[in-house]
Amino acid sequence: MTGDTWLRFRLGLITLSFVVAIFAPVEQPDALMSSPTWVHVVEAVFLVVSLALIPVMLLFVISLQAANPFSDAKWTPPTHRSNPFRWGNPLLFFHFAAFLSGAHGSGLLVSSPWKGPIVAAYGAVVLFGAFMLLVGVRLCMRVFKSKMESIA
Repeated sequence: MTGDTWLRFRLGLITLSFVVAIFAPVEQPDALMSSPTWVHVVEAVFLVVSLALIPVMLLFVISLQAANPFSDAKWTPPTHRSNPFRWGNPLLFFHFAAFLSGAHGSGLLVSSPWKGPIVAAYGAVVLFGAFMLLVGVRLCMRVFKSKMESIA
């Protein structure tokens, strides 16, 4: 498949993820609303710390792939025109996953005025996770600069 085909494929899936997040029905759990405030604070701190560690965890996973003899000799930087399912370059998949989850989080935030504050919080968490995944991809590109193909 050509770069234009992959671009259309990716844009289609990203758009679908955004639309699904807007129109999917959400039930508001009563048990979550009735729990004490300190539980929400502990959960929020845990989520933020966990999501902030995504770049470090991604660096560990990509370091295993950098040492993998079946991986490509040189990795191309991720773009929207590249095949995200190419086995030899793991950065392409994580780049695609970040944009896909970012579109989903954005759709949740857009629909939060009529779905409620829990959906807004969930959308913000998903969007922050997508951002941290992109940060992790950029970090891996810097750490494994010798593995990256130079762009002329």
